[in-house]
Amino acid sequence: DRAVKAAELSNSVLMVDFHPKPGRGYPELILNHMRPGDIHTHFYGRLTPQLDAQKKVQPYMWEARKRGVLFDVGHGSGSFWFRIAVPVIEQGFLPDTISTDIHKDSVMLPRANMITTMSKFLNIGMSLEQVIERSTVNPAKAIRRPELGTLGEGSTADIAVLALEKGS
Repeated sequence: DRAVKAAELSNSVLMVDFHPKPGRGYPELILNHMRPGDIHTHFYGRLTPQLDAQKKVQPYMWEARKRGVLFDVGHGSGSFWFRIAVPVIEQGFLPDTISTDIHKDSVMLPRANMITTMSKFLNIGMSLEQVIERSTVNPAKAIRRPELGTLGEGSTADIAVLALEKGS
């Protein structure tokens, strides 16, 4: 709640990570404390209870999304699990934004860079368009900087040229 208040006072975006503790549940966080436009990062991590025992996306995840809570990949050294991401994505619960978690402990890891992270989502089954949108336009909107992440007239040009390679 103090983080929400700080975001309000600074007119900034709230991004939270989740770590379970007694008396602090994930459904309560995303349904009772987070506001539309607030972002939960690392949501494919093993500590976030997105799936029920039958590997179905929990109803509260859909409810939070409907309320406008955003879900970010935040891929780093330990915050991305295929056994969570694959069934969640297969059920249509795609990330709103794709990002890495580059910090001093993960900056040298080959799996924590943006291109590798984007490639993982292509291989899980998201389209190229979905991956690009969630790596450019959507993050810019999420941080209230719509002039970024696009090549529109008057926008800041920040271009990366990539090649899509297919193989086994």
